[in-house]
Amino acid sequence: RTHVQVQPEGARQVIRTDAALPIRLGEVNEADLQAQVEAEIARPFDLQEGPLLRVTLLRLAEDDHFFFLFHHLFFSFVFSFLFFFFFLFLFYSSFFLFLS
Repeated sequence: RTHVQVQPEGARQVIRTDAALPIRLGEVNEADLQAQVEAEIARPFDLQEGPLLRVTLLRLAEDDHFFFLFHHLFFSFVFSFLFFFFFLFLFYSSFFLFLS
């Protein structure tokens, strides 16, 4: 939700109330996985448009997936980061409990 607006008096953090976090879904074979991750690492963030967090889920096989997220350091306030991972873990755990 956070992005940066450049104004005459300097940069200003803005938090959108209606922002969505897109999750990129794809398929990849194990041989190309490293190249996919390196390409994602090399892709710059657009600080003025956001989001400052990118999420990708790649399917390697029917029962094997690779999940990764990249965030700009602007996103890395420790409390926010821990809060994010806590709820990600809860969601992930709940999903698998629901399936079983």
